Amino acid sequence: MRNFFLALILCGSAVTLHAQTAAIADSWSHLQAVPAHTHMHVSSDVGGTTCYFIAADEQTLTCGHKDGGAKGQRIFQRATVKSVKLTRYGWSTLGGLGIGIGTGALVGVAVFRPTPNDWFGNLGSDIGRAFCIVVGTIAGPIVGGTTDMFRGPVVYRRLDAAKP
Repeated sequence: MRNFFLALILCGSAVTLHAQTAAIADSWSHLQAVPAHTHMHVSSDVGGTTCYFIAADEQTLTCGHKDGGAKGQRIFQRATVKSVKLTRYGWSTLGGLGIGIGTGALVGVAVFRPTPNDWFGNLGSDIGRAFCIVVGTIAGPIVGGTTDMFRGPVVYRRLDAAKP
């Protein structure tokens, strides 16, 4: 009986998620409601970019530099836009920090094991572990932040964008 309720909850969640995704996918108006100067990732048939939202009308999406000037503006036709996602560089940097520290600690423990013949006790393996954690602490946020690995919510997705 418990498995039945669990299956029922999972099916209900899947239906709700599908309905939310379909509502986002069909709605260009969500894109039109985005505040100006919002940082976003635009994926299109003619290439993608990270830019600041300037405007959207029924047929085009305009984005560019943060100042909104004409220099560097890109205009995407609605028919070519596959998806638009908000950026989350801050969250990606924090996530990268956590992943980097964890990975550094795991590598340090796996590689630098104390041996009975250490001249300085466990000092050599402790320094090796600390080094791995420091490397992870530095590399993790750099990789996470620059790649925006936890990109934000989808503002718009073309229905046929998943098709080849």
